[in-house]
Amino acid sequence: MPSYFNRQPDMSEKLVSAGCYLTGGILGLIYIIVGGRSREANFFRFHFLQAMLFSIMLMLINWALNFFVDTTTGIFGLAPGGETAVTGLSMGMSFVIMGLRYLAAAIAVAGIIQCLRGKFLEIPFVSNLVRANMR
Repeated sequence: MPSYFNRQPDMSEKLVSAGCYLTGGILGLIYIIVGGRSREANFFRFHFLQAMLFSIMLMLINWALNFFVDTTTGIFGLAPGGETAVTGLSMGMSFVIMGLRYLAAAIAVAGIIQCLRGKFLEIPFVSNLVRANMR
């Protein structure tokens, strides 16, 4: 981990960083616009970028799953006897989508807890992208 990640954040950075996970990064964007010290606050920048990227990835996954369900429902709904396939598919996909939402909520809670502790949360793939873009 680079040396600029070793500085301890103050309480305002911790609170704004934790709020980024609740709002998908919108609170961090408001903090930057109002005039927060985002340039030298690497702790805030890391969590802000991670929360934004994580929420964007969740939206894309949600859209892709909904597109898949809607398309296959339309195709199977046209076939004779396709109602049972549509019901089974939509029930199965609703369990998958619900599981992803619980996972996203758990990651957001973990991000909030880690922010308030002053630590960095490691989300696979997302944290690597954030660290590569912070240089």
